[in-house]
Amino acid sequence: MIEITPKKSLGQNFLTDQNIAKKIVGLLELTANDFVIEIGPGTGALTGLLLETGANLTCIEIDKRAVDLLNSKFPADEFDNLTICHDDFMKFGIKELAGGKKVKIIGNLPYYLTSGILFKIFESHRCVDRAILTMQREVARRLTAKLRTKDYGILTVAVNLPGNAKMEFNIPPSCFYPKPKVMSSVISLRFDRAGRPDSEYINSEYINIMKLVRASFNYRRKTLTNSLKGFVKSFAGTEMDALLSKAEQNDIDFFSKRAEELNPEDYVELYKFIKDI
Repeated sequence: MIEITPKKSLGQNFLTDQNIAKKIVGLLELTANDFVIEIGPGTGALTGLLLETGANLTCIEIDKRAVDLLNSKFPADEFDNLTICHDDFMKFGIKELAGGKKVKIIGNLPYYLTSGILFKIFESHRCVDRAILTMQREVARRLTAKLRTKDYGILTVAVNLPGNAKMEFNIPPSCFYPKPKVMSSVISLRFDRAGRPDSEYINSEYINIMKLVRASFNYRRKTLTNSLKGFVKSFAGTEMDALLSKAEQNDIDFFSKRAEELNPEDYVELYKFIKDI
């Protein structure tokens, strides 16, 4: 039984399959010491299962009807490990909630906000241990795409700079109400770069590196010589011809390639080269 009517304007498709819900929550591997953010809990399909683990849970829900429903289902005097916030996740401070600790994130993302939510998580990766997210399968494919494929793009590089993404399983439309017109996928994101090259550099320069990545993929059919002219001029204050001359002197051959031919580590090296000009 669906206790509130889903709003199309909020992209609401409520999970109704309890076995799938248990499987999703299990992927977070929660303990009572964990701090968890649930994005858009809706009618609470995951919320009760999360609370059973004893973890400290903060639910961020923009729909006042859902907030009222959750408060009635999980009253504060019975669940002291739960905080329900009537708020927009896109305006919410992950770092502030973390309070110096790493959080785990879970949620069934509305399709129209998926990319925005993902980038918010990526940009806060230093205070996120992992995330288990349900999304449109098309977006999941982009997160987990291989180099030199049509799905490889900005999202692929964005997640692989600070961590990695793994496709866990697909969920058919029949497991939601209302049934979406597309298949959904559950993705796990992890952000532990310990021991990986340039981890501290990526942490400090992530947003600027992503400006380079976006500029590269804006004209993905062109070589970087052509697609990065504007970026090089605005970011480094130099012309592409001068940069190419310097690149040749340093045996750097990135500029003859297209955006989908560079892996995340290549983008870090390219960014360093342009920044140090």
